[in-house]
Amino acid sequence: MNHTYDLMAEWAFRAVEIVDDYLELTSNFLLEKTSIEPRTQWILRYLAVSCNQTTNSALILIANNQLWDAEILLRSVIEGTIKYIYLCSGDESDLITISEEYFVDLPNIDEIKQQQRVRSFLEKLEDPELYDYTILRETLIEENELTEFYNQYPRQERKKIEQKWAFNEIARVLSRNDSNLKDFDALRYLLSYTYGMGSNLAHKDATGLKLIHNRLQKNSEDMKLSELAHASRQINDILLMAGFRSIMIYQIHNVDGKPIMDLFESHKNFINTLEETRKLWHEKNTEGS
Repeated sequence: MNHTYDLMAEWAFRAVEIVDDYLELTSNFLLEKTSIEPRTQWILRYLAVSCNQTTNSALILIANNQLWDAEILLRSVIEGTIKYIYLCSGDESDLITISEEYFVDLPNIDEIKQQQRVRSFLEKLEDPELYDYTILRETLIEENELTEFYNQYPRQERKKIEQKWAFNEIARVLSRNDSNLKDFDALRYLLSYTYGMGSNLAHKDATGLKLIHNRLQKNSEDMKLSELAHASRQINDILLMAGFRSIMIYQIHNVDGKPIMDLFESHKNFINTLEETRKLWHEKNTEGS
C-alpha cells in the first residue's frame, strides 16, 4: 500500500512541475503590456493564477490519497478553464463585451442578489442591531445605489446575462462546430465526466456517496489499482486543462504555439505511464465480461 501512495505522490509532484512550466510559458503575455484589451488581460492573468493555485491544491490532495476531495477542486479548475477559453474566444469586439460582462455586470448582478438576501434576513430579526450581525450590516449599500443597480439590470436582463455565463451554456457555445476550437473532444470529455463527478461529490448527493462506498468494498489489491487509476485520470485531466489554458493565450495573441507543443512532447512519456495505469485497471475490471 505504501508503494501505491509513494507513486501517487511522485506523480503529483511531477504534475506540479509541468503545470508551473505551462504557466511560465504564458507569463510574458499575462504580465507585460500586450495588444489585447487591458481588462481582458487582467482577467486572464488572475484567472490563470487562480486555476494554477487550485490545481496545486488538488495535487497536494492527490499526493496524500485524498482523491475524492481532489475531485471537488478539479470541478472548480474545469469551470475556471472553460471561462478562460471563453474569454479568449471571438474577435476584438467580442473580447471587450464578454470581459465587461465577467468583470462588471456579473459582480453587479451578484451584488443585487446579495443585498436581497442580507436585507431579507435582517428584516426578520427582532433586533438587527445586535453585535452578532455587524458584519452583515456592513455589507449593506445605500438605497439609491441599490436602486441604480435595479434600473441598470432589470430582471430579464439579469437572467439573460447569468444564463449566458452559466457553465452548461458556455460549454454548449464552445462545443458548436463554428466555435473554431480545435481538438475540443478532450475538453468535452472533462465536461461530461470529471465535472459531473466533482458536482456529485461537492453536493454530497447519493451518487457521490455511492462512488465512495463502492471503492471501500474492494479488496486491498483492487483498491490500490483503482486508486492509482483514479489518480492517473485526475492528473491527466489537470495537464490537459493547463495545456488548454496555455494554448488559448498563444491563440489570442496570434503566436505560434510550438513552445506549448514542445512542452507537451517533453512529458509525453509521463502521460503514457498514466495511460498504462488506466489501461491496466480497465483490463482488470473487464476480465470475464
